[in-house]
Amino acid sequence: SGHGVFLVAALERLRDLLPAGVDPEERHRFFVNSLAGFEKDSFALEISRLCLMLADFPFPNGWKLQLADVFDSGPFEKAVAQADIVLCNPPFESFTMRERAAYSGLGSTQKPVELLTRILNRLKPSGTLGFVLPRQVLDGTGYKPIREELAKRFREVEIVALPDRVFNQSQIETAVLLA
Repeated sequence: SGHGVFLVAALERLRDLLPAGVDPEERHRFFVNSLAGFEKDSFALEISRLCLMLADFPFPNGWKLQLADVFDSGPFEKAVAQADIVLCNPPFESFTMRERAAYSGLGSTQKPVELLTRILNRLKPSGTLGFVLPRQVLDGTGYKPIREELAKRFREVEIVALPDRVFNQSQIETAVLLA
């Protein structure tokens, strides 16, 4: 979930899609049942929780946000298997040697590739993806197998390179994957 930027954007989009006359409490229950987040940084998770509470003010907490490592979490895997839509901005770096030793069954040394692979293995056939990824997803050799898997799996795949410096905190060139 990071600091909740994707979750708040999803909440706002869901709010726009709901009929105008929906009871606010019913709308809040819908949001809480529709959105979930996983984060291994407890501070980021708390910021995410607070952002959601502010975005859906005056309703209290109740958000399904879990302190968990997406590379080693049964609840995360279960949530992906039940999800209709998965939005993700994974860490862009490669696994460290210590992480490689700690995580079982890694298929890639790159965190974005590994996470996307794990999600594809669990996402229902009708599922939809939205990923922020390093720009190398467009033509990098380390991403070739995952591009092939995406092409086999989905009828529609869009990968769009974003302009430089679109994110304040990162200097890495990025792309958005929608499938």
